[in-house]
Amino acid sequence: MAKQIIKMSDESYIEYSPTWWIKWDKDPKKREKNPTAQDEFDKKCDEFHMFLDMYSYLSIGNFIKLNEEDGCLEMFVDNIEIHYPDDNSFIAKFFSGDAGNNRGVGFGIESLPSSFYKDLFNLFKDEHDEINGIFQGTFTTIDIDGYFKFKAELKENGLHWDTESYQYENDDDCENCQGCGEELWSEEGDTNISDTHAGYCFLCEGEI
Repeated sequence: MAKQIIKMSDESYIEYSPTWWIKWDKDPKKREKNPTAQDEFDKKCDEFHMFLDMYSYLSIGNFIKLNEEDGCLEMFVDNIEIHYPDDNSFIAKFFSGDAGNNRGVGFGIESLPSSFYKDLFNLFKDEHDEINGIFQGTFTTIDIDGYFKFKAELKENGLHWDTESYQYENDDDCENCQGCGEELWSEEGDTNISDTHAGYCFLCEGEI
């Protein structure tokens, strides 16, 4: 049974893109393109492929990819769910990292090597050594009532978490699933409660 469950929001990502336009205008004739942007992007493509070769053993899949149509490198993890410690995938190990020791709870599996976070940071950082985007969502843990909202920022030495705890609005939201024992919750239009089997979560309804 999962002890922690992470749910990523629909705006959970990091992204790199060169500055394609020095001047942008609705009128294409008035736009001024950055003459060095293509070379910068081509260099980033080479770095990306070297990065994938270096960490091919991690089974990264499509979590980190080039978007050549939009001219950017991206890592989107929106709307995914991770169950700890049952999940031992690349993305579960990635979010197990807590370089700042601010998350407050452990996820029960080993995180990725520190070199990976450093190389990922260098791959995505802009000319100001900053990362565009952030990872965010909620997580619950079986040992703590309520839930946490979080933001996890990628820095050179790993993920730095900022968490805030919340209580469910009423006692009815804190009953446990009759199948797996996980807390049943509902808030702000989001829920893990089955709409076809009372007393069960939506993960267990398919097994009934």
